[in-house]
Amino acid sequence: MSLSLQQVKIVINQQLLFAALNLNIQRGEFWGVCGINGAGKTTLLKTLCGLHIPDAGQVLLDGIPLAQIPPKSRARQIALMQQDYDYAFSGTVLQAVLMSRFPYLPDWQFESREDYEIAHENLQLCQLQGYEQRPLHTLSGGERQRLHLAMLLTQQSRYLLLDEPGNHLDLAMQKKMLYILQQYRQQHQAAIILCSHDINLISHYCHKVIMIMQHQTQRQCLIGNTEDILTTENLSAMLGQKMLQTTINHKRYFFPE
Repeated sequence: MSLSLQQVKIVINQQLLFAALNLNIQRGEFWGVCGINGAGKTTLLKTLCGLHIPDAGQVLLDGIPLAQIPPKSRARQIALMQQDYDYAFSGTVLQAVLMSRFPYLPDWQFESREDYEIAHENLQLCQLQGYEQRPLHTLSGGERQRLHLAMLLTQQSRYLLLDEPGNHLDLAMQKKMLYILQQYRQQHQAAIILCSHDINLISHYCHKVIMIMQHQTQRQCLIGNTEDILTTENLSAMLGQKMLQTTINHKRYFFPE
């Protein structure tokens, strides 16, 4: 089972982001996506989940074009955690999390006891127990980010796409988040695709990397195993800043000169 791009071309505001991008993501893999601001990381995630239609090429889910898969069926397979959300209603934390169960509800049916149990379990996992009746507008940035993670997990999809999930989270909660994602990946044989500016996070947790290199108006994607793609040479070229590397407890750490 896989989520893949075949010869995908993406143009934004008359600027070519990707000319003929090929990508194959297997369930059980943990991918990192890195690149400077404006490189196309968010657009890539939105293309993978069907929110952005490529100008050429196609997105395939288990060999089936994504456009041919009904929205509810697609949502049971692919979930996206965005950088931020513009809530269209003034609901509560529990109501927001329960919305992630919509792909599983029969038409005109309310959430079941099982749906509530799944929602409460993930709220507790994300340290939001006791927040169920809190209005959304009262949450801090970190609390909102933990809520977004709980919503993602409650959707129980097989491909989880996360756009800068560490925003607003302290270091302890960032580590907790990565532990939660690792456990989910193993328990559900899911694929994780995570965009981040934190190169060391990608280095320590991701099996494979998509590095988006921006050369003036053109993009080049380096795709492969983390140890092969994340090098000081590639990072220096991507960031326009000379990068250095050190090793602590058998883990590589990258930092600017």
